Formats: sequence, C-alpha cells, structure tokens
Amino acid sequence: MLSSPAGGPTLLRVELPYEGKPVTRPTNWGGQDGAFWAANDLRYDALLAPLTRHLLPAADIRPDDRVLDVGCGCGNTTRLAGRAARDGWALGVDLSGPMLATARQRAAEAGLTNVRYERGDAQRTPFDTVDLVLSQLGVMFFDDPVEAFTNLHRSLAPGGRLAFVCWQAFELNEGRVLRREALSRYVTVPPPRVTGALSFAEPARLREVLTAAGFGDIELTDVREPLVVGSTAEAATAFDLGDPTVREWLTEAGPAAAARATEALREAYAARETPDGVVLGSAAWLVTAAAHI
Repeated sequence: MLSSPAGGPTLLRVELPYEGKPVTRPTNWGGQDGAFWAANDLRYDALLAPLTRHLLPAADIRPDDRVLDVGCGCGNTTRLAGRAARDGWALGVDLSGPMLATARQRAAEAGLTNVRYERGDAQRTPFDTVDLVLSQLGVMFFDDPVEAFTNLHRSLAPGGRLAFVCWQAFELNEGRVLRREALSRYVTVPPPRVTGALSFAEPARLREVLTAAGFGDIELTDVREPLVVGSTAEAATAFDLGDPTVREWLTEAGPAAAARATEALREAYAARETPDGVVLGSAAWLVTAAAHI
C-alpha cells in the first residue's frame, strides 16, 4: 500500500507517424521519454497553467485535506495541493521515475514537508484513505478505467471528492490538429485515436465510467483556454523536435522528409505567432464528482 506523507501514475501512448506506415509508439516513462518531460517540467507547467487555474478552485482543497494526485508527473499540482492543504498532506503518484525525481527535487526546494511522491499504478495500488482525488491530464490512460476509478473511489473517505481535467475531442484542440496537418504533408500520420489521451473526450463515456465506479454528483464543465506552446515559432518547433518520440519518428521518415516536415511545422506555428507567443486553442473537460458510499 502507498501511504501518506505523514503517513503513488500515468499510462501514456503517443501516436507517432512515419513515412511508409502508421505506428503507435508506447511511451517509455522510465527512460528517454520520462527524462525529456522531467527536463522540461517548468515549461510544461507554464503551458498547462490555464487549465490548472480551473482545476484547483473546482477541487476546493481544504486546510486539513488528504490529497491523492493521480498521474502527477513532475508534481506541480501535488505541490499546489500541499500548499492549500497546509494542515493535511498531498501524495503524488506516477509511473515515471525520472519525473518523480524532479518532483521530489522541486518539493524539497520549496520546503514542502507535507508533500510526498511515490511510483505506482493507480489502477491497482491500494492507497491510504484520502479526502480528495485530484488529477491534471493523468487519468485517461488506464487499461481498465472502471477498475482504476473503482480503486480510487475505494480510497476516498465518506464524502470524498474527485476533481480532474481531461482533453476533449482531437479536432477541438488546435495544437494536435496543427501538428498533424503540418507533418502529414511529408510523413504518414495515422488517424486520431479515441483511446489514450482522448479516451474521455465524450461526456457519455466519462459519466458511464464514473457511475460504474461508484461516483455520483458528476459535473462536467467545458473549459476552453488558449495555450502558449512557445514564445516563438522556432521555440515551439524546437520543443516538439526535442521530444524523443518525435525524433524517432522523423528519423524513420528519413533526412529529406524530416527536413520538409520540420519546416512545415515551423511555418504552421509562425502563422499563429502573436506578441504573447504561439497561441493555440484548447478544449478540456473539468470533471468533479463525489464518492457515494
């Protein structure tokens, strides 16, 4: 059992096309993929800040709350929860060792003694009792979402709460659309999947899973926010190219196709550049629910 600080998870698959045939590449969170996101944690936190500003007020974290942050990554939301639950604690869980190492370092730098991180699979790991299950884009990747949310429901105290953010449909998230359209000019891109990051795009699916897991008072809020994906088109492109999954993808495509695809991506970002940076629209669901015991 993963225990509270006073007493620990994302499963992600990334769609990567390459010239010749479509492929879905499983993300290696314990290796180069996790290391990439760990090295870019502050940038990712800044990118998602507009979503975080919706999630935390909806979570209504109380001073004595015990909080479980699922799929915490590098731990920003866990630390924010720990600050709000000043007389309680926050436990972040994830599958990525590199990202958790960064999370622990950030918490130590901030002097947060009521925050802890553990490596674990939230679908199956038994947890100590908590008052709130929280997640920012970390609950869409379970092999069996009903099993996972049933496990999380089991961890909640009577009257416990659930609050998370997940992506809406592919076509409503401009960053996904832009990248696919730009790169598909030179590489073979598979059709968008409705699993993985987009598995909860449909409200009916969300409600079905949460109801089956024992949750009630389910509320979905449509969140539309502009996200700054880079300070310039070059910065946005460089960030994409730094992702190990994208590097592998372009390598498979070959040097000539990779160069053309890279330029197409840069041009697409340049067309969306503003004084505030490259700004693209996003669509997410803000979901809250209560544990029905």
